[in-house]
Amino acid sequence: MEIYTFWKRVKNQIKKRGITQAKTAMACGISYNTFRGWMAKGIIPPLADAHALSLFLDVSLDYLIRGRRTDIIYAERKKNHNTLEWVAYFRESAEKVSGR
Repeated sequence: MEIYTFWKRVKNQIKKRGITQAKTAMACGISYNTFRGWMAKGIIPPLADAHALSLFLDVSLDYLIRGRRTDIIYAERKKNHNTLEWVAYFRESAEKVSGR
Protein backbone atom coordinates (compact mmCIF):
# COMPACT_ATOMS: atom_id res chain seq x y z
CA MET A 1 0.00 0.00 0.00
CA GLU A 2 1.23 3.45 -0.77
CA ILE A 3 1.11 5.46 2.43
CA TYR A 4 0.09 8.66 0.70
CA THR A 5 -2.97 6.86 -0.68
CA PHE A 6 -4.18 6.44 2.91
CA TRP A 7 -3.90 10.18 3.50
CA LYS A 8 -5.42 10.97 0.11
CA ARG A 9 -8.49 8.96 1.11
CA VAL A 10 -8.61 10.69 4.50
CA LYS A 11 -8.38 14.13 2.84
CA ASN A 12 -11.08 13.20 0.33
CA GLN A 13 -13.44 12.11 3.11
CA ILE A 14 -12.75 15.29 5.09
CA LYS A 15 -13.49 17.38 2.00
CA LYS A 16 -16.59 15.32 1.23
CA ARG A 17 -17.94 16.02 4.73
CA GLY A 18 -17.11 19.73 4.47
CA ILE A 19 -15.09 19.82 7.68
CA THR A 20 -11.56 20.83 8.54
CA GLN A 21 -8.53 18.69 9.28
CA ALA A 22 -8.32 20.37 12.69
CA LYS A 23 -11.91 19.42 13.54
CA THR A 24 -11.27 15.88 12.35
CA ALA A 25 -8.18 15.54 14.52
CA MET A 26 -9.94 16.99 17.56
CA ALA A 27 -12.98 14.73 17.13
CA CYS A 28 -10.67 11.70 17.02
CA GLY A 29 -8.72 12.71 20.12
CA ILE A 30 -5.54 13.43 18.13
CA SER A 31 -3.60 16.66 18.44
CA TYR A 32 -3.71 18.68 15.25
CA ASN A 33 0.09 18.95 15.14
CA THR A 34 0.42 15.17 15.38
CA PHE A 35 -2.23 14.70 12.70
CA ARG A 36 -0.51 17.15 10.33
CA GLY A 37 2.87 15.58 11.06
CA TRP A 38 1.63 12.11 10.16
CA MET A 39 0.10 13.47 7.00
CA ALA A 40 3.19 15.47 5.96
CA LYS A 41 5.59 12.61 6.68
CA GLY A 42 3.32 9.93 5.25
CA ILE A 43 3.07 8.02 8.52
CA ILE A 44 0.20 5.63 9.07
CA PRO A 45 -1.20 6.42 12.53
CA PRO A 46 -1.37 3.84 15.30
CA LEU A 47 -4.28 1.43 14.92
CA ALA A 48 -6.49 3.10 17.53
CA ASP A 49 -6.09 6.50 15.89
CA ALA A 50 -6.56 5.14 12.36
CA HIS A 51 -9.70 3.39 13.55
CA ALA A 52 -10.98 6.57 15.21
CA LEU A 53 -10.45 8.37 11.89
CA SER A 54 -12.40 5.73 10.02
CA LEU A 55 -15.27 5.92 12.49
CA PHE A 56 -15.41 9.70 12.40
CA LEU A 57 -15.25 9.76 8.60
CA ASP A 58 -17.92 7.04 8.34
CA VAL A 59 -15.73 4.69 6.31
CA SER A 60 -14.09 1.41 7.17
CA LEU A 61 -10.46 1.15 8.15
CA ASP A 62 -10.16 -1.30 5.27
CA TYR A 63 -11.23 1.47 2.90
CA LEU A 64 -8.67 3.94 4.24
CA ILE A 65 -5.87 1.39 4.01
CA ARG A 66 -6.77 -0.65 0.94
CA GLY A 67 -9.50 1.29 -0.82
CA ARG A 68 -12.08 -1.47 -0.32
CA ARG A 69 -15.59 -0.05 0.03
CA THR A 70 -16.88 -1.89 3.07
CA ASP A 71 -18.08 1.31 4.70
CA ILE A 72 -21.78 0.59 4.13
CA ILE A 73 -21.59 -2.57 6.24
CA TYR A 74 -19.34 -0.80 8.71
CA ALA A 75 -21.78 2.10 9.08
CA GLU A 76 -24.45 -0.34 10.23
CA ARG A 77 -22.16 -1.67 12.95
CA LYS A 78 -21.22 1.86 13.97
CA LYS A 79 -24.85 2.72 14.70
CA ASN A 80 -24.65 0.33 17.64
CA HIS A 81 -21.53 1.82 19.20
CA ASN A 82 -20.54 5.17 20.55
CA THR A 83 -17.44 6.51 18.79
CA LEU A 84 -15.76 7.59 22.01
CA GLU A 85 -16.27 4.12 23.47
CA TRP A 86 -14.57 2.64 20.41
CA VAL A 87 -11.64 5.05 20.68
CA ALA A 88 -11.20 4.27 24.38
CA TYR A 89 -11.43 0.54 23.73
CA PHE A 90 -8.81 0.56 20.97
CA ARG A 91 -6.46 2.84 22.90
CA GLU A 92 -6.65 0.52 25.91
CA SER A 93 -6.07 -2.50 23.67
CA ALA A 94 -3.08 -0.84 22.02
CA GLU A 95 -1.60 0.07 25.41
CA LYS A 96 -1.98 -3.52 26.63
CA VAL A 97 -0.23 -4.85 23.54
CA SER A 98 2.59 -2.31 23.75
CA GLY A 99 2.96 -2.83 27.51
CA ARG A 100 2.38 0.82 28.46
